[in-house]
Amino acid sequence: MNINEADSNYQLFYGFNDPEGQNIALSATSMIKPIPNEKELFLFDKTSRTTGYGGLVSARQLHFICGPYPESIIDENVIFDKIIQTIILPILLIMLILFNSLSLAVLTRPTMKTPVFTVLLGITMVEMSNGLLPLPMYLLRAFYSDPVWWEYKKYTLYNLTQISKWWKYAPLEIYQTSSNPTASGILAWTTVFLPTVCHTTATWLTLFVALQRLIYITYPNKATRLFSILTVRLVCISVLLCALILHIPMFQSTFVRFQPLLLHQNVTFRNYSIDFKQLLLYEALDYLPYVVMKCHTCLPIHMFLYFLTRVILVHLLPCILLIILTIIIIMKMRQNNTLIQTKRTVSIENNLVALLGYVM
Repeated sequence: MNINEADSNYQLFYGFNDPEGQNIALSATSMIKPIPNEKELFLFDKTSRTTGYGGLVSARQLHFICGPYPESIIDENVIFDKIIQTIILPILLIMLILFNSLSLAVLTRPTMKTPVFTVLLGITMVEMSNGLLPLPMYLLRAFYSDPVWWEYKKYTLYNLTQISKWWKYAPLEIYQTSSNPTASGILAWTTVFLPTVCHTTATWLTLFVALQRLIYITYPNKATRLFSILTVRLVCISVLLCALILHIPMFQSTFVRFQPLLLHQNVTFRNYSIDFKQLLLYEALDYLPYVVMKCHTCLPIHMFLYFLTRVILVHLLPCILLIILTIIIIMKMRQNNTLIQTKRTVSIENNLVALLGYVM
């Protein structure tokens, strides 16, 4: 976020007036050390106009664990983002749903009830969910031509010239996001959280199919006893549960409303002599628009370990194992073909010898 020269004496803060906001603010300030000689967290006592949880926290600290959701619009990326979100993605998702619907119609036939096709059916179902979940949000965005289509009264900024010289509105782009935590949560769950679980499940099931095929080729008799339809279904359910467990840190994100504002640097010093309760908090809560911030409740080290584990278990390791298994399967199939051809050649030679002996 860039602050122009006229606002160079101001710093970005976020106001809050509920227990969720206070807990997030305290968590953020406990992780980031304050700037020397400056105040980066203001808490206010309960009065007739506050809930007892009011206060202000600096953006430098809050942004360490929180960010606007959906993200604020950046002018130079509006056209590109609009094309992707409103045209390309809906078309791709509709195609994904159609193709998986055809696969689903084929794989649910009675003749397709085999262990291999059961896994393929599971992959088809999670892939279809990967398209069905986010599609409504993308279609609504395309219909309303707005990423925050559920907002009816946005960017209503009042004239504060006569109210306070110690604080002012943040740059306009800060407010160009959601003010409804429920809508932001639904957006995150349908376009990010649940599709991520579906993608992880489909990736791991694809790896299981490759392993299953290798066992069928190498040990066909044992594979028939090992892979029953019931066993394969249990594996599919277990993979889905493991995917849910892996992404628990992502599910712990919370959506909290804050009120962005710029505080004059004179009131951010520790040696202040201003009645913050009356001059700052009351006015801010009366006039400032709300924005929704998606905040991680896990410690930063836990989120780092989560993303590292996710990269390894969902992207890197499955790709490597799929390549290795595919190479082994190809080698085994070639060996089997060579063995079959050798047996056929020996059988033909034996038949010729027997025929010659009969003729003789």
